[in-house]
Amino acid sequence: SVSDCHGTQLANLTNSSFTMLLNGVDTTSATFGNEVLSAIVASPQSAPSVTTLLLDQSDSVTTNYQTFLKEAAVAFVNTVQSSNANHYVALIAFDGAATPVTILEHTNDHAAVLAAISALPSPKMTDTFSTNLYGAVYSGVRASQQMRFSFGDANASVVSTMVVFTDGHDTAGRITRE
Repeated sequence: SVSDCHGTQLANLTNSSFTMLLNGVDTTSATFGNEVLSAIVASPQSAPSVTTLLLDQSDSVTTNYQTFLKEAAVAFVNTVQSSNANHYVALIAFDGAATPVTILEHTNDHAAVLAAISALPSPKMTDTFSTNLYGAVYSGVRASQQMRFSFGDANASVVSTMVVFTDGHDTAGRITRE
């Protein structure tokens, strides 16, 4: 679902309501459904890929959707990382706390990523009754940028993605869209 900055759900959205850019190129017409995942997987094996997974660990998710979240995260990681040793995945968990928790720094260790997902929910979560979604996105962008820049001159060819697993919108209000 999609909601505005006040949490009101937006209705009647279609694929044409969104724009998808891949390396700055508008790929909207070819990127919905499994085609987005295919674009991530199809990145050259020699070029590093960086994916930051943001995992909502607020009470509503851990109570109602945790099994689904874990299954979806495992399926995603198995698709993008299992056959590409140059694909680095990080896990950042968030609830309503001011600072999201980095569960796992970017790594190409597929087994470590799966183990970290399996170990959810994190005992480090401190404000499970609200959701700091904007703070999580901010943290995810910073983590992705840091990993990307760690590749030095090669960072121009790094494919970077961020995937958010959540059931709602920002309710913590710690960071605004502005």
